[in-house]
Amino acid sequence: MKNSSSLAVFLLGLRSLEIFLIECHFSLSIFMLVYSAGLWVSEIVKLRVEDIDSNRNLIHIKGAKGEKDRYSIKKISRL
Repeated sequence: MKNSSSLAVFLLGLRSLEIFLIECHFSLSIFMLVYSAGLWVSEIVKLRVEDIDSNRNLIHIKGAKGEKDRYSIKKISRL
């Protein structure tokens, strides 16, 4: 009984570690995207997944400074 209980705790710990690493990778990817594109905080808040054009490596920023739309270069190829 004791072995199965400690195995369950171990597996639960591995699952928690896996979720943590996935979240860290996602956060790092978002940070690298924002930093490399030179986005403002107000632009980041308005950014949607459909605004990222991976084929042309562009980010469409809607309502940027002066409420004008603009494009920024996406320098990260993995997104």
